[in-house]
Amino acid sequence: VAMDVTDSGSISAALDEVQARFGGVATIVVNNAGITIPKPLLDLGDDDWSKVVDTNLNGVAYVTREAARRMIDSGTGGSIVNIASILAVRDQKLLTNYAAAKAGVVQFSKTAALELAQYGIRVNALCPGYFNTEMNRAWFETEAGKVMAARIPQQRIGELVELNGPLLLLASDAGSLMPGASVVVDGGHVVSDLLTLWQCAVDQQHRIDNRERIMEALSGKTAVIVGASGEKNFGSVIARRLAQEGV
Repeated sequence: VAMDVTDSGSISAALDEVQARFGGVATIVVNNAGITIPKPLLDLGDDDWSKVVDTNLNGVAYVTREAARRMIDSGTGGSIVNIASILAVRDQKLLTNYAAAKAGVVQFSKTAALELAQYGIRVNALCPGYFNTEMNRAWFETEAGKVMAARIPQQRIGELVELNGPLLLLASDAGSLMPGASVVVDGGHVVSDLLTLWQCAVDQQHRIDNRERIMEALSGKTAVIVGASGEKNFGSVIARRLAQEGV
């Protein structure tokens, strides 16, 4: 069934077709439509912003609204699962439009859950981390991608099959007492340790490429590290690293 999630008329027509084909109102709805236009904020045009927000946030709201109306009219109740992202709770450059939309999905899901729980409708958000898909598979095979995966506590990206359990939990009666949840599935990415200063300087490929220039700029400088006592102290680690580079 074709549906344009940014158009309320298209959504209504699509859900009409679902009812005609399957003989009843859809009682499980998964909002998974999404796009991304990765650009620096200063380069984002109005259209770049609007396209992502219209699809990733407005589309979720419009489908949820129409599906909920039908569930209420039929008296069936149901479950609505909105696919958000760990970028709703974690940051990444070049994705201000995407991150803003996904954060909106999480908060929208909580508020919609609050309003719709009285009708037996549960609304929840699923926040996937990095998964092996056709879109990103090649990138995660690069050095920069391997560095990113190594930063995840489980030291790997996910396989799509690993979303089945969390999705089925939220969609089925197994999650019957779960309205307004946002479930993160990311291998522990959002709870990973903060990177050390030196790791932050070298973990991205473009920073690795600039390492010699950075150290050349530091050569001959005097560095004062406050709070650097103790062999394993964070400041001591930085001081030793800088000393190795002649600073």
